[in-house]
Amino acid sequence: MLEPIRPPKYVFLMELPLSVQLSGIHKCLQAPQRLEESALQLCRFAQAQSEFGAYLDLDSSLQEQWEELEISPDQ
Repeated sequence: MLEPIRPPKYVFLMELPLSVQLSGIHKCLQAPQRLEESALQLCRFAQAQSEFGAYLDLDSSLQEQWEELEISPDQ
């Protein structure tokens, strides 16, 4: 029996702009599209349901976007 593929892990640095981290994220995900065509979007999983959220501003850090993303500390 085959095991399901485990999701890749990437540690985001809160204080660095996402554009600086995008190359590492792209590589980790083995994304097929070109780096210039990439975007990051929030997705929350709860009880087998997905909820897609806002697209992230790649020129800003997560720390700068934290309040407007409405992420609670336990997420």
